[in-house]
Amino acid sequence: MTEDIFDKVKQELLPPDDERMLKIALSASPAQEELDDFLSTWDIEKAGSHRALMLSYCMKAHPELEFPAYTGPRLGGLLRYYQFQNLRLMSEFHKIGSALVAEGIDFLTFKGGALRHLRPELPRIMGDIDILVKENRFGNALRIVRNMGYVCNVDRHSVDLHYKGSEQGILDIHKYYFMNTGKERSINARLFGRAARTEIFGVSCLLPSNEDLLFITLVNMVRNIADYNSSEGIPYTLFDTQYLIQSAGEFDWNIVYENGLATGTLAHLRFAAHFINNIFPDLIPEQLFNSFSTDKELDDLCNVIAFNRYYMHPRQLRSHELSVEAVLKDKKLIKDFLKVRPQYTFLKLFRTNATVARLILKNYDY
Repeated sequence: MTEDIFDKVKQELLPPDDERMLKIALSASPAQEELDDFLSTWDIEKAGSHRALMLSYCMKAHPELEFPAYTGPRLGGLLRYYQFQNLRLMSEFHKIGSALVAEGIDFLTFKGGALRHLRPELPRIMGDIDILVKENRFGNALRIVRNMGYVCNVDRHSVDLHYKGSEQGILDIHKYYFMNTGKERSINARLFGRAARTEIFGVSCLLPSNEDLLFITLVNMVRNIADYNSSEGIPYTLFDTQYLIQSAGEFDWNIVYENGLATGTLAHLRFAAHFINNIFPDLIPEQLFNSFSTDKELDDLCNVIAFNRYYMHPRQLRSHELSVEAVLKDKKLIKDFLKVRPQYTFLKLFRTNATVARLILKNYDY
């Protein structure tokens, strides 16, 4: 099961062209001949902006490289486009962050917003910016942003903000980072304790250590793989991983391990390490990668990933199609509605249960 899932996920999320482009982009000294060979069959329109931005990073980092007259200006245009897109979120961050700080609410900026701050020359594909507040100040933060006029979608672990009539993301305020293990809160104090005060997008706040940022990056990648979410972000996870490790000086892997132990995500880290090392050997220390968790824990996680990705995700899509509104418009859907929605709602209770996942997958061809 374990190697089958690794291979299947890699083929789906990192096709050969993406892997070649990623290796060129992450090379310390990419060869012109290798770039020319890649570009001879690569089509920027077919690849799309999300994938092509990685090559824009390469062009920015290596001005000595020559790009074709058609492709080069378009890659430069992508950098400018996402720079402009990022300004909207950075402006909202400044407004909200300043309001929180004025009320004495300190916060930590993490995920994409933190990486955007660390690499200001490289715009990111971001739907929102994530911050973490101490749990005893979450209610105060929620009151402040509501008074500012934002629409607040509140979950048990966070609130996401947007404007009325728009689903466009702005900011997610977390009281803990959700990992679906029930142990997430255990590292909040450590995240704040190791964070450094800095100015991010004009607001004085906290920036996590490289080790904590990498931990969240790796766990988030595995969750996205399982949930069939943000698949185009996988190359950027590898891009961020290399940067966080190499820019830290003395990277302390014990912090990553201790976070995983405390939150019950050691198997997630082992999965992420194996996935990444398969593409970039030894980027994550092999001896640590082997000691992250037992083979059974890794196999359990792979079953859960397969269950969610290949069994639950199609049923989630169908369940959303069979909304109450859709059924009221078309009475022929009632039969499917009564069959699909209750089943999906019930099975959601077992999304992290490896035993149930194994039993269902036993007779399911994916």
